[in-house]
Amino acid sequence: MTSFLTSILLLFISVVSLAKPHRHFISPFPSSIKTSKIPNHHLVYKSESNTQIYRGMALVKAEYLQSIQNMKIDDILIVKKDSKGEVLKETTALKKLGYKQEQIHQIAIDWKEKSKLKMCNDFVEAYQFLKNYERQNTKKLYFHCTVGEDRTGILAGLLLLSHSKNKLSDKNKIFNEELCQRGYGSGNPNKPDFVVKPIRENLTPIWHYLSTSLAKNNTLTKEDCDENKIEAALQEQNMPICKPSVLEAKEQIFIYY
Repeated sequence: MTSFLTSILLLFISVVSLAKPHRHFISPFPSSIKTSKIPNHHLVYKSESNTQIYRGMALVKAEYLQSIQNMKIDDILIVKKDSKGEVLKETTALKKLGYKQEQIHQIAIDWKEKSKLKMCNDFVEAYQFLKNYERQNTKKLYFHCTVGEDRTGILAGLLLLSHSKNKLSDKNKIFNEELCQRGYGSGNPNKPDFVVKPIRENLTPIWHYLSTSLAKNNTLTKEDCDENKIEAALQEQNMPICKPSVLEAKEQIFIYY
């Protein structure tokens, strides 16, 4: 009888937890775009032909979507997998604003991906997308992952590094300013250890490997994603680590994917 009641209780708890709506962690880092309501929203690159590439967090609120519309963003790049249906939800909301499917792009980078080779290929694909977009004329792109701090930070850092004239010397500066100071890993003091640890183990080695390759070769292709070279890079002891920012999050973390 006791085990039966226990099973009923566990089933009830499972149903209740599934029924709860997901809440999102909102980045505590402010936007540098005065007219935007999106946290951690920044201009990463602007070309001579006025093509603009912006970074930020997922468009999980109506006011974020409105900011995108007000800025007349032409294309959206989502660099995360659809773990909980959130990508489909965002895509549906964007289409209601008038965006067409061909304006909404996705490269499913998994922040917990165990295969460094796959993660490397995914990041290079996203990087090449950004570089190709630079060649557009007077267009605007907004790219994001979930919180706009980790996967987004790596891509923003690689894009900035690609325009540096002194890549090897600027690599660490870009890591500090474009990644750490905008919430990458432990750069966000409110990010819990269960998120920081896999970022340090999975994402940081990829940043280190790709940024070093870009600095040495001035380009990045999927041919650079050599499994043996990545494995050798993982053995290095000089992986960069972010110092926590003085900012404090306004909301607690409920879900991260």
